[in-house]
Amino acid sequence: WINAQGLSQASPDVLLRSLAVATLERGQKCITHHDVLLKRYSTPLRELVEKAGGEVLVDAAAGEWRGHPQMAPIAVQRLLALDLVTPAAVVNWLLQRTAAFGEDDTYEIAASVCDFVSASKEQNIGKRNALLAKLHAAEAEASGAGQAAVDFNAQGRVFDAQQAQAAEASAVEEIAAHEAALADLDAPLERTTALERDTCVNLCGGLVKAASGGASPAVADRILAFVRRHRASLAADADAVLRAAGSKKSAKHAVAAALGVPTK
Repeated sequence: WINAQGLSQASPDVLLRSLAVATLERGQKCITHHDVLLKRYSTPLRELVEKAGGEVLVDAAAGEWRGHPQMAPIAVQRLLALDLVTPAAVVNWLLQRTAAFGEDDTYEIAASVCDFVSASKEQNIGKRNALLAKLHAAEAEASGAGQAAVDFNAQGRVFDAQQAQAAEASAVEEIAAHEAALADLDAPLERTTALERDTCVNLCGGLVKAASGGASPAVADRILAFVRRHRASLAADADAVLRAAGSKKSAKHAVAAALGVPTK
């Protein structure tokens, strides 16, 4: 329809919002329909996101589910899972709405994007731990088979020694494969770890600044609750978060307490 109407040269922002709203309207019956429709039109949506920015798609999804308890955070999380938007786009959209933080599910969406990147990191950690367990098992197998081959040779049991040597060689091949897989996982793990840290720090910093700039007590309390919830990810960058809190001593003390660090 966009091509047929000659609108392909229109503003990417307008086209993305139009396609997103039409898609989400049709998919509003339930989250399964929501996913089916987004997958069906994922190619043009991605093309328009590249031009207009993912914030437009996030805004459309959150707006479409406004008034449906908990559905907006789920919808945004599905956009992330389907790789239609990046965590950075969600963070930018949230920071543009800091005055309304705590309203229209913005708090839940903030928590959702941090949970998403944290889950990605934990998934890679799980894969790494599983590979390490397989590597250690293969190393033990190689060591045991090697010693068995030596013992069998000493006893003159040539056939058994050959079998043990074959088992050792097989275990050595497994070791090499597991080491290669671990090396391949290093970069994704580093990326997801950095993404978790940057997402939480940037989001938290912006929201803290909004709170110290005059947000309502209720909104400020939710922001501090957010800081406490993600203190494990934020603790290493406590200075950055405290700097974002601005110059007010009361704001810095509140944020430091939520992080569990001393105020400098």
